[in-house]
Amino acid sequence: MDDYDWIDKVRDWDWDLTDIWVHWLDTAMYYLDTIGWPAYAAIFLSVVLIGLSLDLTHHWTSMMLARSWGAVVYVVFTLLGVVLGWLYLGTNRFIFARLRDSARMFRDYRKQRAP
Repeated sequence: MDDYDWIDKVRDWDWDLTDIWVHWLDTAMYYLDTIGWPAYAAIFLSVVLIGLSLDLTHHWTSMMLARSWGAVVYVVFTLLGVVLGWLYLGTNRFIFARLRDSARMFRDYRKQRAP
C-alpha cells in the first residue's frame, strides 16, 4: 500500500512520530529550496506559533522567547552604542582636524597679509 502516508497512520491511531518528523522536514526543505533564506524566518515563526498554541508548551515557549528576545535586544543596543561611539569619535576627530586646519590657514593668510 503505497498511498499509506503519515496522515492515514494518525487516523488509524498509529502514532509513529518519525513519519510526521520526516514529513515536516521534507516540507521545510521544500520551502527552503523554493523560497530561500526568508523561509528560515517562516519556519521559525511556525515553530513558535505551534509552541505557543499548545497548552503543554505555551509557558516554556513564552519563557524562551522572553529570555532570547531580551538577549537579542541587549546585543543590538550594545552594538548600536559601540557603533555610535565610533561615529562620535570619528566625527569629533574630523571636526577638530578641520578646525585646526582652518585656524592654520587663517594664521598663514594673516601672515601673508601683514606688511
